[in-house]
Amino acid sequence: MPTYIQEPCLQDLQSRGFIQGITVKDKLSKEPICNYFGGIPYAQPPVGEHRWRKPRELASCYSYGTRNNPGKFDGKTAICPQPGGMKAEMDENCLQLNVWVPTAKVPERGWPIYFYIRTSRHPQHCVIILVGSGQVLKDVHLKMKR
Repeated sequence: MPTYIQEPCLQDLQSRGFIQGITVKDKLSKEPICNYFGGIPYAQPPVGEHRWRKPRELASCYSYGTRNNPGKFDGKTAICPQPGGMKAEMDENCLQLNVWVPTAKVPERGWPIYFYIRTSRHPQHCVIILVGSGQVLKDVHLKMKR
């Protein structure tokens, strides 16, 4: 079973400031495998009167942090409240992303983007898309109870 080392990494998002995530390295070779940033907000929290409404963009002046005090994104996204869910793990401030970035040399055509949408508490209920190709790799639809 592979084992890994985790070290902090800093990413400059230019006008959005700096974020700190994790560089994942192979324990034996010490070679970096990827950088991970978890729980990055992509919209304002859907709380109070904004619950069940269209997400609101982050303000144009929104900054995740500075070089000396970067936003810490080394955890995971919040779980949006769901009926029958475990309330201790849920947070209405759930409009967030987890991002994994390979550390290898970027291919000539760039990295493909693997986009995963979890549609329920069950991981097998999801939509997985390879962005750029328009190809849906896996599309599992839920039967909605009415």
